[in-house]
Amino acid sequence: MSSILFTFHNRSVWSYVIKFGLLISLAIVLDLAGLVCQAQEVHSSSLPPRLEANTQQYSRGAATSRASTLLAQKTDGDSSGAGAKESNKQAAAGVEAPAGGAVQGLISKDPTKPRLITLREAVKSGQVSFKLEGDGVTTTKVRLVITNKTEKPLKCIIPANECFHPNVPHVQIEQAEDDTIVDLTVGEATIVDIATYCVSTKTIPPPPPASAGVDFSVAAYGNEKIWKQLASIIAASKDLSRRGYYDDVPLGKTKRREQITQLAIWRLLGGSSSNPEDKVTPETIEAGMIKEVGEQVKKNPSLLQQLGDGYALSAKGVFTVSKKQKEVLDGRVDKIFTAIDLTLKRIDDPNLKGICSLPLDQAWDTFCNVGERAFGRGNYIEAEELLKSAMQEAEKFGETDPRYSRTLTSLGLCYLELSWTERAEQFLSRALAIREKLFGQSSPEVAESNNNMGQLKQLQNLYEQAGNYFSKALSILEKSAAGTSEAIAETLNNLGRNFNLLNDGAKAEPALRRALAIAMLNIEKDEPQFGGKSLPAKTAPADSSRAAEIETNLATAYLRQGKYPEAAKLYNKALATDVKQLGEDHPYVATIIDGLAELSDKQDHRQDAEDWKKKAQAIREKSLGKENLQVAILPFGSDALTRIQAYTAGSKGVQDSVATLRAAASLIPGASADKTKINRPIKDKWALVIGISKFKDPSIALQYASKDAKDFAKFLTTEENFRPDHVRVLTDEKATRENILSTIGDKWLPRVANPDDLVVIFISSHGSPSEVDVKGANFLIAYNTDKNNLYATGIGMGELTKMIKDRCFSDRVVVFLDACHSGATETAGKGLFRIGNFDAESVAQGCGQLVVCSSLPKETSWESKRYANGVFTHCLMESLRKNGVNTKLKEAFETLKDKVQEEVIRDRGVAQSPLLKTKWDGDDLVVGAPATQVRPGLAEEEPAASPQASPKPGDKSTGPGKDSPGHSGPPPSVSPKTAGSKPPSSAKTGPVKAPPK
Repeated sequence: MSSILFTFHNRSVWSYVIKFGLLISLAIVLDLAGLVCQAQEVHSSSLPPRLEANTQQYSRGAATSRASTLLAQKTDGDSSGAGAKESNKQAAAGVEAPAGGAVQGLISKDPTKPRLITLREAVKSGQVSFKLEGDGVTTTKVRLVITNKTEKPLKCIIPANECFHPNVPHVQIEQAEDDTIVDLTVGEATIVDIATYCVSTKTIPPPPPASAGVDFSVAAYGNEKIWKQLASIIAASKDLSRRGYYDDVPLGKTKRREQITQLAIWRLLGGSSSNPEDKVTPETIEAGMIKEVGEQVKKNPSLLQQLGDGYALSAKGVFTVSKKQKEVLDGRVDKIFTAIDLTLKRIDDPNLKGICSLPLDQAWDTFCNVGERAFGRGNYIEAEELLKSAMQEAEKFGETDPRYSRTLTSLGLCYLELSWTERAEQFLSRALAIREKLFGQSSPEVAESNNNMGQLKQLQNLYEQAGNYFSKALSILEKSAAGTSEAIAETLNNLGRNFNLLNDGAKAEPALRRALAIAMLNIEKDEPQFGGKSLPAKTAPADSSRAAEIETNLATAYLRQGKYPEAAKLYNKALATDVKQLGEDHPYVATIIDGLAELSDKQDHRQDAEDWKKKAQAIREKSLGKENLQVAILPFGSDALTRIQAYTAGSKGVQDSVATLRAAASLIPGASADKTKINRPIKDKWALVIGISKFKDPSIALQYASKDAKDFAKFLTTEENFRPDHVRVLTDEKATRENILSTIGDKWLPRVANPDDLVVIFISSHGSPSEVDVKGANFLIAYNTDKNNLYATGIGMGELTKMIKDRCFSDRVVVFLDACHSGATETAGKGLFRIGNFDAESVAQGCGQLVVCSSLPKETSWESKRYANGVFTHCLMESLRKNGVNTKLKEAFETLKDKVQEEVIRDRGVAQSPLLKTKWDGDDLVVGAPATQVRPGLAEEEPAASPQASPKPGDKSTGPGKDSPGHSGPPPSVSPKTAGSKPPSSAKTGPVKAPPK
């Protein structure tokens, strides 16, 4: 059988057969001979030797196109100066940018980058010249040799459905199947192969080598109706192939869909041709195939033996096929034509998706459509570049043109999916405002924008705002769209998921049940109907993954309500669907498994829960790579995770692209994949604030540490949504070693902080370096610490963080340390010894703790010369104010670092660089986020002052707030009767002591 393969690889056989459109027919004969249609892969190359030799040097196809990273583009977008920075600040603060200039700062041109241009525009303007190379044999691809005639590099876009017209009537018109982007260097010939279909009748021969002298131009097809049908055939074949309708067609797997597509195109075009040989029917193909194979057998009778029984050559040279072999051939041809019929009927289905747009002469059209398709494939770098260029073109139309808001939306969604929320908000909020003015408050376009804004707010952990946007979208759609529209189902799914994020399964359930009913109905409606024909075996419908996503969310709603059997049933159903539809290694499959892990955990099936978690982690590592696990926790559905998986898979060989995805996602490094445990609303918030200026040992006194604590406590209660009775303050003589440890380990923090709460611990004092301890431990200096006996009287940082982890039920803890170890004992510096600073890496213990140190090792943390605070504490509060209560900690830290470095260098001529170390899992923390389930605080049990304390005359209390004239802060603990909070019933008659543990 291998000899038959080699014989049929002979070009003289293939050239004659394929020229007449009989590639498929001959493949059937080879399949009958047991050759599994390998012949369909055969094609001959007739490139001139010079070009063949240079192909590797000049090839710039889509797969290898030079892509600058989004991280670099972020810098480029911000390089437009103060105007762009101010626009960013306004957007972050919720200020609407003025009309006409809303996004110009973000899409400024970079003269150092290759200019984007469409092939049609480039050829028309003379900026490039090109030759189209064929081989006179195949119709499946052509080779373009493009020369950049300008003095600058270009990036040339060849969009899907672009047509290449020969200047002679007897050569095929070729239509590009997919988008291709080519980098064109100055003065060089760039070679790119593009997949094509013949859009001429099948008797027209394929394009010859360029040496034949046939020139081609780039233009529309000529008949727009036919052109749209051709685009629909390509989309329909992809859809049917994905659904499994081609699985039983007797053609080789690797080119099966392409062959069916080409035959469907020839059949469509042959229907209006007067030439009988252009007709594509089972009879014409079968007869033509037998005739052509017979001619080859006459030339080479040895082929007859290789074809096997059922074929003969008479003495008069007539090639015949036996009746039995003819019946086999008829059956196989019938299956092929059933697939062709399915394809042609599918193009008229209004539910058909994925039809590529028809290229137009306007650059915006190509930039926007190709950019949106790149986004759909998960190529974010390419999408962002194209959509930015589309935005530049759209600005020429003005905001009243619908293309403007469409481009804003597409670019905003690209940034949203990368978790680049600040920039996404600028585009999406602007699109919403424009659409409200252009289309009206109740338009479907406004509903779409509200949905987009809801997803943005979800990603920012602002679930209440997200719910408002989803509710607005639903209200609009229920008035303007059919009750079973996909848009309504999508909005209901978004709303239900948002209730889940708020831990309100009871409200999530009805929305998700309705969404699922609509999705299932639409799947049934969307299944192709083909008049009772015998259909090949097929897989689950392509849209069943959307239903599985809703089922997953509904299962989570059941889980939140304790309806465990219902949750288990839906999780398992969704898992079975998506394993079949998306594959067992798809990241959304891991999302479903997360639900099963949580379900097992809730039912105390600990081992099952651990097994599920390990399985989900393994899937993510396999599908995304270990370095990209943080993207898996983004709160998106299966479509988005499909795009992210495609992007990371395509970027594994491109280091800067992989780094881009990680850098663009606004996530703390080291994110875990256990989504159900990570991105949850903050139920309640607690803070322990410690500051010590006066020590038992007066030689180590500080000026402002006590005031730092009181000011920071006041900042938390007045600006960061902490209730006064949820903030406990220990200063000076109250901040003894015993009081600090008991507050953290027994008497307060373990009694108030629950799972899903946030705990903030702030300490302003001296610290000691590891070098002064025989075992290398770090120590925090309490009021009564003996600097010469740190082990017995200090607080070991390892001991402190372990206590927080072991005794505090909250797994969200942030520690701010305004303390260092390298300064002398002067009051301006917070170092106890001139040796070295905290090792912040060792301070961050376990999952869910963030430690922000005021300076690096070997540096001093300084008190200010300008104001009555430590520099770190003052700048920390200023940085957390950057975007109000929506400021992310990572964002605040970058500002904090800059501010501290600038002030200390200017005032003291030395460096102080704050340091963030984390083993935090999930989305970036927003310290000011409001609590969703506030509980009463615990009345303070008065801590005993140190026996050695010697209050100054006139200091009537041991509480803080009186060590610095003109500055006051909250008391160490606030009564439940504090203004603005509702006292619990147990606090009506005065303070209540904490109950014994």
